[in-house]
Amino acid sequence: MTLFDRYLLRQLLGTIVRVCIAFIGIFVLIDLLSARVEKIAKYDVPPWTVVEFYLFQIPVILFEYNVFAVAVLASGLMVFGRLAQNQELTALLAGGVSLRRVALPGLALALLLSGCVFTFTETLGVQASALQRDIEYTYFRRTKDAERGPRSWANLGTDKWTCHVLSFNPLALTGQDVFLHLNRPDRVEEIRAGRIFWEPERGQWLLEDGYWYRFDPQQEWAGSSTRITQTPAPFDAAPEELFALEQPAGGKSIVTLAEDIARAERLNTPTHNARIALNEKVSRPLIGFIMMLLALPFAARIRRGGIAVGFGASLAIAMVYLFIHFGAVGLGHLGLLPAWFAAWIANIVFFAFGVAMFRRTPT
Repeated sequence: MTLFDRYLLRQLLGTIVRVCIAFIGIFVLIDLLSARVEKIAKYDVPPWTVVEFYLFQIPVILFEYNVFAVAVLASGLMVFGRLAQNQELTALLAGGVSLRRVALPGLALALLLSGCVFTFTETLGVQASALQRDIEYTYFRRTKDAERGPRSWANLGTDKWTCHVLSFNPLALTGQDVFLHLNRPDRVEEIRAGRIFWEPERGQWLLEDGYWYRFDPQQEWAGSSTRITQTPAPFDAAPEELFALEQPAGGKSIVTLAEDIARAERLNTPTHNARIALNEKVSRPLIGFIMMLLALPFAARIRRGGIAVGFGASLAIAMVYLFIHFGAVGLGHLGLLPAWFAAWIANIVFFAFGVAMFRRTPT
């Protein structure tokens, strides 16, 4: 590592840290004044709890809101921009140092930071997300959101029942208008019930107010029916298994999310949105590296304006990136794009653009 490498790394790392702190401070201030002050007074939230809430929210601000990537881009533009503005870049190139060699320390740092981001989000970031969400519901909302709607599962229990619930409340773990169906070579069974609910003490789903029909295909569908007042459902899948994908992906590691997806697929639960989130967990940490790749070519072309131009250019590039990324993710959630494509297309486009810009940078 040369003296220039150490100098450039100090400049880049110091600028990244300062920009991240500045963005975090701006976000916290805006969020506190616009969304929290009223609720802090209303619910008498302790000051230390407010501090904890924002400390636990830092990973979300940095990585899920892409503040870290913007900071890397802004830092690269400012540091490399100063090299270009002060003719230091010209002197290095004239001295026989290639543009690739000049960019190497910044790219190596960005790649290292991307690895650190991935490791952090998969460990402490998962815990921080869960703790932040708990504080949100305990002190600022007091009630959790419940999206009531139809639910369907297949392959339940040893007999592989299919279950449809017309209206289900995931917080109360209760649903209305229940239909269960089992079709096997030796028998066909149907259950129609008015209500299903989870009984935690017994560890069972209970059915109420309905009928259990049994048919025998070998006897020309002669069958019987049993009145249901309250009886255990013919499957033992716990709520954690049935509703695993309804928990925020930010509070799960890649391994946990992949396991939940595999479990949901066995129950014939749609997993497309979860697969987008899984791909985003891998693609998001690489944004910092891609932004650093973009920084040098842009900085070499922007030789005036200093910090103001650096921030302006970084925000403009970030807005275009976010537009492409969230547009693709939105189309992915609508089922119009494959999960991997929706999560990776912005990275692919910007990486290709960065490589093309880098090659065309005048030396």
